[in-house]
Amino acid sequence: MSSIHTGAVFNSGPLLRLLELTIRSQESRGMVSLDDEIARFDRTNHYSAVATWNMPTSSSAALLELVADLLEEQPGYPVPSGFRERLDRAADGMAGPDYLRILAGLLRFRAREGPMSFRLLPPAAWEVECLFPLLRGFGDVWLSTGDHPDHASAVDSRVRNEHPTSCYEDLAALAAEAQTALFLFPEPERMAAALKPILFWVSPDRLRQLLDAATAHIAEHHKGSRRA
Repeated sequence: MSSIHTGAVFNSGPLLRLLELTIRSQESRGMVSLDDEIARFDRTNHYSAVATWNMPTSSSAALLELVADLLEEQPGYPVPSGFRERLDRAADGMAGPDYLRILAGLLRFRAREGPMSFRLLPPAAWEVECLFPLLRGFGDVWLSTGDHPDHASAVDSRVRNEHPTSCYEDLAALAAEAQTALFLFPEPERMAAALKPILFWVSPDRLRQLLDAATAHIAEHHKGSRRA
C-alpha cells in the first residue's frame, strides 16, 4: 500500500492531536495529567457538532486501533517520519502499537463517561483556542493593536466594520461564542482563570457588551434576512 496519499492520516487530525497531548503531559513533569487531556479532547469533540459529525471520540479510538494493527502487521509500513518520532516519544519505551491501544482504551472510557464539566476540569489553553476562535481573533485584531481608545470603541468597530459582507459568516457565531463563555464561566474569577491566558481582555461585562452590540446589529440590519 502506498503512503503517498495517506500521510495526512498520521500527520493531522486525531492521531496528531492525541500524540501531541500525550507528549505535552509527559513533558510537563506532573503538571498536566494525561487523563485530563483525554477528557479535554473528548469534551472538545462533544461541544463541537462539526467535530462530532466528522470524527466522534469513539471513531478516534477506532482509528488508533486500526493504526496499531497496521504497524504490528506491517512493521515496515512507510508512515511519515514525523509520526514515528511522535509515537516513539509518546510511547516512551513501550511498543508503539501497544501504546496506541492504551490511548484508544482511555478514549473509549472517557466517551462512555460523558464530557467532564468545566467546573470540575478547567480548560487548557489549546481548548480555549478551539472553543473561542472568534473571541481570540477579536482580541488579536481589534484590541491588541492600540487603534481604539477603549473596549466600547473596539466593539463598535468590530460589529460595523465588515457590514454587510461578513455579518452572515461570523457575527452570529461571534455572539454565540460570547454567550457560551458567559454561560460556562459565569463568575468573574473562574472566567479570568480559565480564559485570560488566551483571551487577555475577557470579563463578563466586556462579553455582555460585545454580545449586546452584535445582537442589536443583527436585529437592526438583518431582521428577516433569508441569506444562507
